[in-house]
Amino acid sequence: MEKYRQCGFPRLWAASAFKGATGPSQALPPIEHHLRNNLQWLQVAAQGRKDTLQGIILTGWQRYDHFSVLCELLPVGIPSLAVCLQSLLHGGFTEDVRARVQHLLGISSLEIAGVLSEGTGSFPGSDILALVIQVSLHLRSSVDEMLQMDRYVTGWFSPYHRRRKLIHPVMIQHIQPQALSLLGRWSGLAQELAAALRRVFPEGTVEEWLQENVHPSLGQLQALLQDLEAASPPPPPASPGPAQARAPEDMGAHPVPSSSVCPTLASC
Repeated sequence: MEKYRQCGFPRLWAASAFKGATGPSQALPPIEHHLRNNLQWLQVAAQGRKDTLQGIILTGWQRYDHFSVLCELLPVGIPSLAVCLQSLLHGGFTEDVRARVQHLLGISSLEIAGVLSEGTGSFPGSDILALVIQVSLHLRSSVDEMLQMDRYVTGWFSPYHRRRKLIHPVMIQHIQPQALSLLGRWSGLAQELAAALRRVFPEGTVEEWLQENVHPSLGQLQALLQDLEAASPPPPPASPGPAQARAPEDMGAHPVPSSSVCPTLASC
């Protein structure tokens, strides 16, 4: 700041961030990180010449550049925005500031060190935040747990078995219901999230975010179920019903005379 002043800029503005600065594919902003960064800017302002730092611009990037993937969506970053903005306005993050942010967002308990509680908040976009939290924290981990930790999958339907379409029929009963349940649960949540996103974003943004964050895990479950179906033994042929059964005479066969029947195997 002193170098800028010496170059003829007596008043300066700084730029910090409330989201979009901790990873190009970050889904949830780390609130504590952004809060700490903004509080440090307040320290810089206090240590410099009076009125040198005129203000701080809170930026919120949604991509690192035009060719990168989406990072934190705006609805997801609103709690971080509220925390950082109120802290800058009031000169720090006090308990009064925390209570004000909770009131503004409709959040009963604000957690800045970790992830916000699922399903909390009444601010516009809070439904998107709740769904993104579920996807980010549980979707991939639940699918990975089944594919990499479930003993029936790893022991009886490993990649070796899947490539060769080999599986014990009993093991299908252990794997298939769990995979179907998991797929149904996450497919329903994905539809709910897509509907919520379409109320805010254009279709291209919705499609991109789902393809990057949801579809890969759902595709793994669908592939597992397809491989199970391909490896399943064919069903046994159906036995003819009473109406389909015919007497030997009707089928062109003739009864064998009793005199020609061997009384014992040894005599035949």
